Amino acid sequence: MLEDIYAEGEFGQSAAVPDSLVEVMTAAQRAPSAVNAQPWRFVKSGDWLYLYVMPKVYPFVLSQRHKMTYVLHDAGIVMANIWLAYQALGISREWVMYDLDDAGFPACPKDALPVAKIAIN
Repeated sequence: MLEDIYAEGEFGQSAAVPDSLVEVMTAAQRAPSAVNAQPWRFVKSGDWLYLYVMPKVYPFVLSQRHKMTYVLHDAGIVMANIWLAYQALGISREWVMYDLDDAGFPACPKDALPVAKIAIN
């Protein structure tokens, strides 16, 4: 379900995906990932869709370094799928990578890593 990867306002606040984001979130849900872990979570806040990844979803990987390798590759794949979905809709969007100085990212649990954001309006 799309609600498993989507929240509004703050992390963990699952919500129904608005019609304007259904195609984009479907592209995210269908993105391939290592062992189909789909470690991504999204938070819509204001005019932005924020991407977070959850390294703990790879329990079979013992090394933290290898978990980070998987999770960052998977983040790039889901970002590409979303970008392609917007292109298919005829909408130009660009990802903005997370910056420690960006206070706009909604707070997240310590086991989640902020990755990037994309404008949605």
